[in-house]
Amino acid sequence: MNLAALPKYKQFLAALAMPVVLYGFGIAFSYAFPHDLYKVYPQLDNVMHFLGGASITYGAWLLLDRYHWSGSAFSSLPRWLKLVFIACIVVTVAVLWEWYEYLLHVLALLPIQTYLDTLTDLFFGMAGGIIAATYLLGSRKE
Repeated sequence: MNLAALPKYKQFLAALAMPVVLYGFGIAFSYAFPHDLYKVYPQLDNVMHFLGGASITYGAWLLLDRYHWSGSAFSSLPRWLKLVFIACIVVTVAVLWEWYEYLLHVLALLPIQTYLDTLTDLFFGMAGGIIAATYLLGSRKE
């Protein structure tokens, strides 16, 4: 199926699918199992943030590059600038996500968030995003 032939709103929904599914897995890991899997497997948090960064990159790449929205200046940018732009999107989403986690902490819905946890989450989110962007932008011929 050629996704580029879909209407713009369906392309947008396709780009959001992976981050939304990943968020669903995160909720399931926290609440749907008898034990909080993040407590049983603490490194799962790092894996989820890495995959979250990668999924945000994939969604941004689908929206900005793959479908070449008419009039989009993104498709004419050099590869390195595309990488920087997508990395900025990933960092912005990662920071907003950490604010969301902090808000849940303040409302007493999450355990205490430490600076180390926040920095680790941001690092793995950015790493996943940069690695995914490098792969996606490197796998295409211009």
